[in-house]
Amino acid sequence: MMLGYSRGSVGDVTFSRLKGQQIAKARNRNPNNPKTKTQMMQRSLFVSATKFYQQARAKFFQFAFEDKKYHESDFNAFMRHNVKNGTNMSQEAVQAYNYPALGMWALSKGSLQPFEQTAVGNTFRANTGIVVPQDYDIPTTVGALSATLIQSNRFQPGDMLTMVNYGFTRVGEAPVPALAPLNDDYMTYFTYKQMVINTDSTDALTKYDLGVYVDGTTHVLYITSTGEVYDERYVAVCLIHSRQTANGLLVSDSVLLPSALFDTAVKACADDAYIQQVLNAWGATEEAILSPRSVV
Repeated sequence: MMLGYSRGSVGDVTFSRLKGQQIAKARNRNPNNPKTKTQMMQRSLFVSATKFYQQARAKFFQFAFEDKKYHESDFNAFMRHNVKNGTNMSQEAVQAYNYPALGMWALSKGSLQPFEQTAVGNTFRANTGIVVPQDYDIPTTVGALSATLIQSNRFQPGDMLTMVNYGFTRVGEAPVPALAPLNDDYMTYFTYKQMVINTDSTDALTKYDLGVYVDGTTHVLYITSTGEVYDERYVAVCLIHSRQTANGLLVSDSVLLPSALFDTAVKACADDAYIQQVLNAWGATEEAILSPRSVV
């Protein structure tokens, strides 16, 4: 579904719509010093989260937060959960469309049991918590996997599993993170596939980028990625469980699980020298200090 425009305020940023475009303006709480380091830190985090939201929305992805307040927009709900999960980004990086929004983004939050997500080698695995018999036949179709899933109390017919991939490639020695990236040096992608739990389906699991792994010792069933999605790639992956009910959509909590390269890039954004460069790029100034004459 296409997500709509947002109005109102989140923190020190106010949203409005002008000529069909989403406008975000920073609210000045200190008119004598409008670009303090504190304000610019918040702005550089805010625009990073906004960029990720827009990249996902461009692919018609619908974020789901069960705690979304009445009258709260989808955008504001996303930002409430994610500003703290992003990284500092310069204005030039925001404007470079192909440059990624680095962060450990939360895509959903709700009441369904979340998957325990792990990366084993270069494969993504999501623990279903289901223990299968020792002679269990590994399913290769949606119907076969569905039959196993609905035997537990965790899954029901009609539930949906959504596998999400967010990542980027870079050309040559293009830096990550970057203050002033060039569009031609990066390519960001956001993809997802959704499988409906249906015992009658003969679709191959690979159609939905899904596979199955059973631990040889514990016999626990895992839903996996197909192929080695983490192999020397800047990518983050997650699996979301959702259920449509008469009272609305229920979802599991989900946070993107990064590859080693993606994680390294995110951590590099926390380097003090890089953050200072971002603040300089935003024109941040020192906090206002009272002079002796100001004190009565």
